[in-house]
Amino acid sequence: VVCLKLQIENLKLLYFLLTLITVLGSYRLGKSLAGRSSGLLLAFFYTLAPYRAVNLFVRGALSEALAMAFFPWVILGIWQLLKKFEKRYFFLLTLSLAAIMLSHNLSALMFYPLSGFLAFLLCLQKENFRIFPAFKRLLPIFLAYFTAFGLTAFYSIPAVVEKDQTIIQSIFSGYFAYNNHFLYIRQFLRDSWGYGGSEWGPNDGISFFFGYAQWLGLALVTLSFFVLIWKSWRKRSKQFLHSQTFLFLLSSFFFVGLTAFLSLLKSEFLWEKLSLLQYIQFPWRWLASTAFFLALLVAFLPKFLKKAWLRYGITAILLVIALFNLAYFQPESYLANADALYYSDSQRIRQEMSEILPDYIPSQMAEQETLKLLASDQNLAGAASKSADVEITPLVDQGFQYSLDVKASSDSQIVWHVANFPGWQAEIDEKSIPVQTSELGTILLDVPTGQHIVSLRFTENTPDRIFADILTLLTIL
Repeated sequence: VVCLKLQIENLKLLYFLLTLITVLGSYRLGKSLAGRSSGLLLAFFYTLAPYRAVNLFVRGALSEALAMAFFPWVILGIWQLLKKFEKRYFFLLTLSLAAIMLSHNLSALMFYPLSGFLAFLLCLQKENFRIFPAFKRLLPIFLAYFTAFGLTAFYSIPAVVEKDQTIIQSIFSGYFAYNNHFLYIRQFLRDSWGYGGSEWGPNDGISFFFGYAQWLGLALVTLSFFVLIWKSWRKRSKQFLHSQTFLFLLSSFFFVGLTAFLSLLKSEFLWEKLSLLQYIQFPWRWLASTAFFLALLVAFLPKFLKKAWLRYGITAILLVIALFNLAYFQPESYLANADALYYSDSQRIRQEMSEILPDYIPSQMAEQETLKLLASDQNLAGAASKSADVEITPLVDQGFQYSLDVKASSDSQIVWHVANFPGWQAEIDEKSIPVQTSELGTILLDVPTGQHIVSLRFTENTPDRIFADILTLLTIL
């Protein structure tokens, strides 16, 4: 019970830390791009984006929320590296990219191309749209992306190479199929907050509302953007059109439109043609990038307002309206008796607490039948034998390493309640034996007559994992 309560406190600390990372990164980025007022707007609009509240308090998707926290740091690293190459900004960009991958790989799949394309556009502009010099300037940023890949190779390479060892294909059918979770434009406009789930059609149990402050900020920055273009055309001046501010704004408008479009049913034809998109599973996950680039757009608004009273006045109004989004950042309800959360019944833990997402189940396991049989088995924590004349005494049980003292009156088989997956090695009296797979997909071992020490270890020594680990080690060095 003490351990569980400590975990709850750690969870609260994680909520605080990922919010702190989001606030600091957003403020630093906004201030670097357009001043303190822009830093405040970006920090408020991104940190208080309703979609962040959905991840934190509705879905409990802490991994996605943590990945979102590093979006501003990535753009800040790119921006600073383009101004002047410094080691600290190279490390900032590299570690931020790595943090996104290690927090939530699907967020990396979505945000990496957007941030990389933005970096390329900024390099093009700095070199007057000359391709070769632009690529040359892009080299340090490309190196940061490559280094981030090397740092996360120990995880990302096996995740891709060994995905077919699981039933991840199940996410393409049934409830988890991507085509059941497209949005409609009206959902961006409708404030229908809820704590339900995502479903087919426009009446989801959760909200995908952009936010009142976000819509007002978008309207103001769009109006200001077109006014500046009109003034530039009227004065026959290309200064604004050639500025980095214009490129940032144009890119952000494009990314907001693109990411929002990719979450809509109208984009289904793209999802059907680009199979990689289907692994994202829920098209509305693109709204994490939408929320960031929308906040980035609004952050430029003070730069367009020359009069101080107008600049500070509008900024203050937007900040106050953004604060109303705090209403979304709260749990649905509080338990009258929190002690009900803490119990030690192992069978209840298996059946109620330890649900497994289907895409993680090894491919040799039948999804529903296997889980029901395993959940009903009272010997789930260890190993068992079908023979009555086998005596089993547990010696070591560490999750990745097991050891048993086995006394068998005849040749027998022991079934371990561990899913068979590449990387498990078995020994009898310190001699290697083959690992077999039971009818349930768990580990099965042949044990001869007599008394033996039977061991099982997850060594992770498959060729792709060795290559990935070596690549990460070399990258660190």
